[in-house]
Amino acid sequence: MEKIIKAILEALLSFFWPKLVAPKEAEDGEPVGSREEKLREKIKEDTKSKLPIWIFLTLLLAAGCTTKTVYVPDGKAVQLRQQVRNVRVWVWDKDGKRVAGKMTLPEGWYALPFEAEEGTTNETAKTQ
Repeated sequence: MEKIIKAILEALLSFFWPKLVAPKEAEDGEPVGSREEKLREKIKEDTKSKLPIWIFLTLLLAAGCTTKTVYVPDGKAVQLRQQVRNVRVWVWDKDGKRVAGKMTLPEGWYALPFEAEEGTTNETAKTQ
């Protein structure tokens, strides 16, 4: 019984297998595989012709998006270019003691390093 089923399956597969695996044709009679190759070639040509433009645009954007870092020596003043919100600052109360606080620094203000008054050192000024 097994031999008969096996023979029938082999006969059916030998008849239908070439039709299942054969390359299909499109409506215009052109093989499907050749269309894919033509499309791949067209994409390669388009990419090669536009590659210099993409490289130029990438370099142009990269040059425009870079930032410049400037070293400011310690102890020098800087001016704020834009408003800075919720900056933690030290302020002096009416008794002359330093008190921690928060404030918004407006555009155009200068930020300066703390200079200790005469008779005090930086260490004593920092602990106040």
